[in-house]
Amino acid sequence: MKNLKYLIFEKLASSQIKKREGYQLNKEDVKSVLLIRQDNRIGNIIFITSLISLIERELNVKPDVILGEKFNGILQNNPKIDNIFVYSQKKFLKNPMLFFKFIKNMKKKQYDLIIDCKNAFSFNNALVTLLANGKVKIGFKNIYSDKYLDYAVDGNELVHLHESEYLAAPLLKYFKINSPVPEMHYYLKNTDIQTEKNTDTKKQIGIHIGGRGQKSLDVGIINDILEKFSDYDIKIIYGPDEIEKLKFIKDKKNVDKIFPKTIDDLAILINSLDVFITPDKGPLHVASALNKNIVAIFTGDTFQRYGPRTNKKSLCINVANESKESIFDKIAEFIYNV
Repeated sequence: MKNLKYLIFEKLASSQIKKREGYQLNKEDVKSVLLIRQDNRIGNIIFITSLISLIERELNVKPDVILGEKFNGILQNNPKIDNIFVYSQKKFLKNPMLFFKFIKNMKKKQYDLIIDCKNAFSFNNALVTLLANGKVKIGFKNIYSDKYLDYAVDGNELVHLHESEYLAAPLLKYFKINSPVPEMHYYLKNTDIQTEKNTDTKKQIGIHIGGRGQKSLDVGIINDILEKFSDYDIKIIYGPDEIEKLKFIKDKKNVDKIFPKTIDDLAILINSLDVFITPDKGPLHVASALNKNIVAIFTGDTFQRYGPRTNKKSLCINVANESKESIFDKIAEFIYNV
């Protein structure tokens, strides 16, 4: 079935190859842009906020964006986006007519530029990129990129970049733009934005317990932080997978244990903090996009690619190379110096 699916894709792509040859799009001619990021991971959605800002700055256009079902609300308050379209794979599989209506709507837009943000071949992304039928399609090189993209960059040459800069590379290189990639942004509703705190209030520390397995912060380290910083207000942030682990974290008067029900609730909470500590990359990228002071606990050395990108202070710790005592000492020093 998979081979048949790709065979159909190749046939569809081959019918458009001649139409695409030799056309060069100039910046000033771009009036509409479609960005395709059909993804259900928090960080992967937040990363494209830099590209969205870059498009508005360099092309003077607010792009339309295609997102997956799960976390598309992350971008709902972004003022630099024109429209958000939800790619509902489950609904499309149950009722293919909905997919054809979706594609028909994309074609009506007659986009000047379509950007496939997937850095490896994704059948869904590629199919939408192909069938939306924009004037120019750009993205990353993959096994089929020559069949549906007009311009593709080699992602292997860009691994030294932060992911938010990496995803902007096709646009930068196609239009020969030589300027910095904007920071990431998470836009809260105006009613959710807190005014600046009184300087007499206690420092606010947020500790995200983390997810399963390696995306988890050691309970002993958390309890040591609670003991050391009893004069601070501390928020222990957890999700449904961490309820059992929560029982082993000490209860103290200065400590609140909070379960954010939505990503927006998490973002509002993070926005109120002075320091955010997390072993989970999703919340880490939310904090980066809110420009917070961050302690990022990693299980590898991919700090440069997936670590904090913020104008504030940040600390990255590879737990594979550190003892629990060393991790605690580094976190404590960071909190004291913020």
